[in-house]
Amino acid sequence: MTNTKEHLILFLGDIFFFCVALWGTLWLRYFEIPSENLFIEHLKPFSFLFIIWIIVFFIAGLYEKHTLITIKKLPQIILNAQIINGLLTFLFFYFVPSFGITPKTNVFIYVILSLGLIFVWRNYIVPIIGFRKKQNAILIGSGEEMKELLNEVNSNSRYNLKFVSFVDLNEIEHIDFQKEVIEKIYSENIRSVVVDLRNKKTEQILPNLYNLIFSNVKFIDMDKFYEEIFDKIPLSLTGYNWFIENISSSTHLAYDFLKRAMDMTAAVILGTI
Repeated sequence: MTNTKEHLILFLGDIFFFCVALWGTLWLRYFEIPSENLFIEHLKPFSFLFIIWIIVFFIAGLYEKHTLITIKKLPQIILNAQIINGLLTFLFFYFVPSFGITPKTNVFIYVILSLGLIFVWRNYIVPIIGFRKKQNAILIGSGEEMKELLNEVNSNSRYNLKFVSFVDLNEIEHIDFQKEVIEKIYSENIRSVVVDLRNKKTEQILPNLYNLIFSNVKFIDMDKFYEEIFDKIPLSLTGYNWFIENISSSTHLAYDFLKRAMDMTAAVILGTI
């Protein structure tokens, strides 16, 4: 299935479950099946909001190519996106009262219901459709960290990635790169190459990798990939340079403040609900 078809189905599915959530909200709010007039009355303003919510989903990365990283963080991304959508909905009805409805209670119900439906849609229904079939990949690296990645990804069904081959950079002099990598990328339909860009020996194969940029192959930094998989940085990175760059309190002051503000906002909203 092409990326265009995937994006289209994701978009249509999101819109469908937005509408289902709206119908369910009216049913829960009034404890009866909503009439056609009542549903249409609410659908008109919510149609504008659907567009805004889709834009938020797009900005949040929910329409990006499904990789292992996206899958792992998907629940948190959906939660954050729906919290923002809820806030935008309140602001919309506050500043645009011309629609004649002020669905304060409805919005609370809708945010919760739509969050649940979108979560089920993205996490359980989409995989059945087949978007998350395992993609073939090649791992280029060295050392124990490469072996850990290889074993973890290939032995765990939660990931949509499978390493069909790997290249040990410590033995790069004895490897036919054209045969082991280039030819396999085409014969095995390789979609991703996870490579240790920090390793000096990678410089020897960069010209060959550069030629693959226009072959629909995605390159992933092995260190970042490792951190996403194991929720920790590779031990090989923890030298003086890393501590100087990451431990400095002033470097992340703005980031920490914004993150804390977002956490507090989310907690207040969910606590109120």
